Amino acid sequence: MLQKLQLKKTHILGIFISVLALQLYSLVRNYIEAPKCGKFVEPIARLKVLINCDSAVFMKDAEEPKRLFDGTSDYQDRPAYSLINSLLLKISRTFSLPEKIFPVRGVSGEIYNYSSTAYIIFILLNSIILILAIAAVIGVFSDVELVSHRDTKINFYFIGIAIAVLVANELTKTFFWTPHSQMFNLLQPALALYFIHEIRSIATVKRFLRFCACLLILTFFYPSVALLATILLFAPVRSIFWRLATIAATFLVYAAYPYFISLLGGDYRSNHISKFREFIWVWDALKDGSLPQSIVKNAESFLLTFPVIPSALILLVFIIMIYINKECNKNLFKRMLTSPCSFFIFTYVSYLYFLGFYSRRLTLGLIVFLAISLILYVKKNRPPQSERFIPHIAIFLGLYILASWFFTNGPLV
Repeated sequence: MLQKLQLKKTHILGIFISVLALQLYSLVRNYIEAPKCGKFVEPIARLKVLINCDSAVFMKDAEEPKRLFDGTSDYQDRPAYSLINSLLLKISRTFSLPEKIFPVRGVSGEIYNYSSTAYIIFILLNSIILILAIAAVIGVFSDVELVSHRDTKINFYFIGIAIAVLVANELTKTFFWTPHSQMFNLLQPALALYFIHEIRSIATVKRFLRFCACLLILTFFYPSVALLATILLFAPVRSIFWRLATIAATFLVYAAYPYFISLLGGDYRSNHISKFREFIWVWDALKDGSLPQSIVKNAESFLLTFPVIPSALILLVFIIMIYINKECNKNLFKRMLTSPCSFFIFTYVSYLYFLGFYSRRLTLGLIVFLAISLILYVKKNRPPQSERFIPHIAIFLGLYILASWFFTNGPLV
């Protein structure tokens, strides 16, 4: 009899607690003596942590939210993360909750005073982001048809590997304990998997609009989350032109945000364009006649951000699965061309390439998406004779992922 996997609430709670406890290792690990982009601080007595050099911006924005309005902040394009912290910080001070002010020397050499309360709120937000990402992945892997008790046990192994990929990587190791929006770079691939999984159920206008509204809100936390809108184009609701127009109208709200600030007397400044020439580099290269050279140079820089071993493993397993399932995959290429997953991957890769600012921390979100998507593909298309090996393979992969997480150097920049 067919049934769907049901995880008990205690099991889910245990997963969340275990994952958050795992992040404690980052507090005691050894870092290089002089991180390229990081500072060692002591937000709480006898607790020494490494925060990213850009965290200063988020800490200042939380203390002085007007920076997001007057053009002082470098992260005006993602104001919600700091604004929530600022609101909670004000509530905390209203009730006179314990707070420690600790000095931090910035990159410029100036000393800034940071609030331990603001820091703790950012870590709580990072915890929520990670929990939401885990919940999305569990939801995707749990909603499968199971035919036997053994099949249920096998599915638990796949869930375990997927969660390990999501939570034990260089991005969590570097950014979980630091105020920064990079934790959304893990939520983004997890939500993409969830959107792809749910796409056929988004069959009413009301549900479609809810997903659009969700993306719009998240875009104010992390702009590239808007890439998930490409998945919504495949929803079976009305016509493609209606879906496209609705998505465009939704994100016009975000596009109008800088003009809204100006209308209110503020100043919007895009540090990403003025300093890093993100996306604008194509126009710059066209003007000075160096487009072919820039395309090649940037392609090389982009490819260097892909981790060698994980990328090779993903490619190898994908090739093996195609070879094993020859009959099943006769029309695989044709299906891939018209699938929301492939379209999202193409959009994701194009976005990262044309961004013009290349970093392993940005590419890691794509790697996480590809890895978990492949795990899901293997789960659905595994040969029956392979089931006796799955527990051993899962345990080996789990130990490999954890060992890599424990012993890799950092932090990411």
